[in-house]
Amino acid sequence: MFSARPLSLLLGALIAASASGCVVPGDTLEGKECPCAEGSGWVCNRLTNLCEAGPAAAPPPVPTTCWVRAEGCDWSDPTAFTFEPDDGSGLGDVSRADNVGFSPDACTLYYDASRELRHARRASADAPFEDQGALPGLEQAGTEQTSASITPDGLQLFFARGRAGEWVEVERATRADVESPWGPSTRVDGLSFSGVDNWDGLLAPHGLRYYWSPARPGGQDVFVASRAALEDDFDVGVRVDELSGPGNQAEVAVTADDRVVTFVSNAPELGGEHAVVYATRERWGEPFGPIRAVPGALLAEATELETTVSPDGCELLIQRDGRVLRLLYTSR
Repeated sequence: MFSARPLSLLLGALIAASASGCVVPGDTLEGKECPCAEGSGWVCNRLTNLCEAGPAAAPPPVPTTCWVRAEGCDWSDPTAFTFEPDDGSGLGDVSRADNVGFSPDACTLYYDASRELRHARRASADAPFEDQGALPGLEQAGTEQTSASITPDGLQLFFARGRAGEWVEVERATRADVESPWGPSTRVDGLSFSGVDNWDGLLAPHGLRYYWSPARPGGQDVFVASRAALEDDFDVGVRVDELSGPGNQAEVAVTADDRVVTFVSNAPELGGEHAVVYATRERWGEPFGPIRAVPGALLAEATELETTVSPDGCELLIQRDGRVLRLLYTSR
């Protein structure tokens, strides 16, 4: 969702968070005070409030029957693949939805419709999604709920909630087990900058990073926040400089290994039209490389405002003319 609200407030907290996380080649944050450049592999030691180097790789993916390829799809060579539409049956009941996102095992889609959060499930990558209705326990009159994503253990749900006359904030709900309804949600401070709308957020499939696009005058930038373990709170988010710039950068999603990021951008260097783009990196602790348009004949036909990628990197969802379309990774 792109923000259209004009901002009259200075984004002090947002700018401060961005500046403190800046990293230049050769720089090191070892031993410096938090917040750290979490998107570049640094994490905050909560006992000392100092930055430390994070793990060398993302946690392993959860077991699943819903990945198209067990090993994932390789985006490293931009000339070796394209994304083409499926036969139209894969989305089943979820052909009309907003702010769609995959669960870590790719068996569930979370989305919003009529201002409430809903979900749909499938048994395998070849099976259609079947609507499961609204997420129980999260209903709240007079609010709009969007952009839901879940941790790999199924016990934490993050989403954005808007209330009339207030800024959009990120909230978290928890539950005791996967069969229980969600409990009351609470504001997540590190993911909710004051004085701005905190749009378009999704957890990374491993649950240790959260990417989102808070509004700023003239557009949106990509931010990321990290935590060392699922039971920890997120640190204050920092801007991902290599993915940000003039215009809008929104609808961010990453693969399970956190090495491929997709989003929608209308940056001037990309022609100024909203396009589905991506960037890759060799390891999850490194900055992302160049931003490129996702290849595909259908993607080249029109502008897009919403997209998300599956944890295995083999499925791409876009919204066009009010309908969600499913595109599949195809080797060239």
